Amino acid sequence: MINLTKIILNESNYDTQANALQSELTSKYGEFDPHVRMAEYSQDRNDNDPLKGKGFGIVDFIIKNDIPEDVFDSIKLHLKNKGYEVQSSDRFFESEPGERDYYPKINFHFNLETE
Repeated sequence: MINLTKIILNESNYDTQANALQSELTSKYGEFDPHVRMAEYSQDRNDNDPLKGKGFGIVDFIIKNDIPEDVFDSIKLHLKNKGYEVQSSDRFFESEPGERDYYPKINFHFNLETE
């Protein structure tokens, strides 16, 4: 069953790309349990909108530890070398007891394929 979020964000269109990136990251950084999601912004935008023709992605690391700075920088460089634009990142794990856990993550943009 496809969930509603995947439909609204056209996330299913990027499953192959996200799975490939996740496999690459897992082969190099598997101990940090990377999970990749990718989708596209709504393209009903003005031509001068900086998000027109862009998609977004998130790499979550499902571990209850901080990621070492050198490793995290290496992961961000890997994304940049693949043409992704890192927008924000946080290499620290934080837990708020009784509330929620915040895992290390990297948010990025990418150019949509235009045919």
